[in-house]
Amino acid sequence: ESDRLASVVVMTLLPEGQGGSIVTVPVNADATAGFGEPRRPLDESFDATDLPGLIASVEEMLAITVQRAEVVDADGLEALLPDVDAFQIVVPNDVVDTRGGGGVISVAGPQTFTLSEMVSILAAIDDDAEVDTSHPNDVAVWESLAQTAPVAVPPEPVPLDGLGRPIAPATVGELVAQLWQGEGEVRELLVVPVVDAENPTQADVVL
Repeated sequence: ESDRLASVVVMTLLPEGQGGSIVTVPVNADATAGFGEPRRPLDESFDATDLPGLIASVEEMLAITVQRAEVVDADGLEALLPDVDAFQIVVPNDVVDTRGGGGVISVAGPQTFTLSEMVSILAAIDDDAEVDTSHPNDVAVWESLAQTAPVAVPPEPVPLDGLGRPIAPATVGELVAQLWQGEGEVRELLVVPVVDAENPTQADVVL
């Protein structure tokens, strides 16, 4: 709602169409994957009204093709996720949201959160801290969310085409629902800092 990029994930389904992976992406990751000049952090070029531009940046950075994508605010994200009452999580770093004077959302350490509170961690932006501080919190939240899968036992049947193959989800909402119908896991990208000699504009960026 403030036209800021607070969290990015790439979700992949298993071949059978249920369960899969959630890959966490730092919001300050270099869209050029270190090959462009200058560095282009995702969050610096983000425009909430330009979904094709964000897709192109993620595809360029990770060398993948994105089939479905969506930009959502906190309420939109909460609507996509499974409705679970409470989550156990160890928060790596204090969670601070400086937008609108939100202040401290949570201190570091073992905590129990509602779904709305989990989403507020993903949506938090602290302008007074390094961007890297929030990424471990994002990873911890997604790992806790993934542990709630599968949400239905036995899982709902996956629509098949005429050859018996799972039909690709038509929307991000369908993708998320099918992801939580099977076993899921969170994968982290290997992240390295950019050396000053390769970062002439001194952008807040990682590779």
